[in-house]
Amino acid sequence: MSNSKGDFVELPEYKIFARFNGLVEEENLPSLLNSLYSRQISNWSLLANAYDAFANVKTRVLQCDNFSVILQWNPQRLHSTQANVDPEAVRTRRCFLCYQNLFPEQQGIVYKDRYFILLNPAPIFDRHCTVVTIEHREQVILPHFLSMLELSRDLDNKYTVLYNGPTCGASAPDHFHFQLIPWRSLPVEKDVVEPKRRKVLHYQPHLSLVSLKQYGRAVLVIESDDKEILNSTVERLFTHWKTFTSALPEPMVNIVCSYQEGMWRALLFPRKKHRPAAYYLQGENQLLISPGAIDMGGVLITPRQKEFDTLTAESVQMIFEEVSEQEEFVERLVAHLHQ
Repeated sequence: MSNSKGDFVELPEYKIFARFNGLVEEENLPSLLNSLYSRQISNWSLLANAYDAFANVKTRVLQCDNFSVILQWNPQRLHSTQANVDPEAVRTRRCFLCYQNLFPEQQGIVYKDRYFILLNPAPIFDRHCTVVTIEHREQVILPHFLSMLELSRDLDNKYTVLYNGPTCGASAPDHFHFQLIPWRSLPVEKDVVEPKRRKVLHYQPHLSLVSLKQYGRAVLVIESDDKEILNSTVERLFTHWKTFTSALPEPMVNIVCSYQEGMWRALLFPRKKHRPAAYYLQGENQLLISPGAIDMGGVLITPRQKEFDTLTAESVQMIFEEVSEQEEFVERLVAHLHQ
């Protein structure tokens, strides 16, 4: 079983490929990740086989009303898509993110003595990583949001950091983790910089809050060159958000975060459901789609060929409408924030 919440954990040295503490004399983090990838591909056959399979994933683009999405047929993601995240199931299974339950060959990078960066053995993108707390702690973002910002900066413009809430995409809601994917892998990361899509909801020095217009799902974009201002803004936002939602332990949200040219950009996707109703149907009517941050960002993962072949723009728009809050929700949230 996993280590008890709050227990101090000291990783065994054989699990540690490298350490990164953000010091000037250290090798930069993306370079360390490349070295970790090379080492693991050569000495961990499961990962090598996963990347061989990943080379054969298929994609196709769907043009929706005001946005496009990429469908990715990736059979390796079936286990994650079907993950049973009911509290009782989570409580009685072994935590697969605790170090003692990792694959024997799996190694990682210790990040600032608090997190462990691992290569994901079922990749959606090249160099897809999972960043877990060394200690077993629940999936709640606020205690870790400042670390998310620091991590995105330390990734030196090469990676985007993702967060899935415990009730809307995290397959391990009992153990805190981020994901890393190559920067601008998601359509939303390109769409968010287009002036015609942006609606400024609030602006002050060092902080702007923006929504994306007619985007099929709510997106709140928070931009700042000051991590403390951005962090306090998200804290206040969650305080107001909790007053009109029943979701526990935090509002349902997926987050996509990056750091470019001296500025952080955090994209928040407010959610109202974990999975669409069609996920739970039987037979031909079932749609095995379980949206997380990657899907909300515009890359829909279809582990079965059925969904890859049959999903239409209309069905994708219906899924987004069902599981996501809409643009008006973001406007109401920001209005509450500045009352």
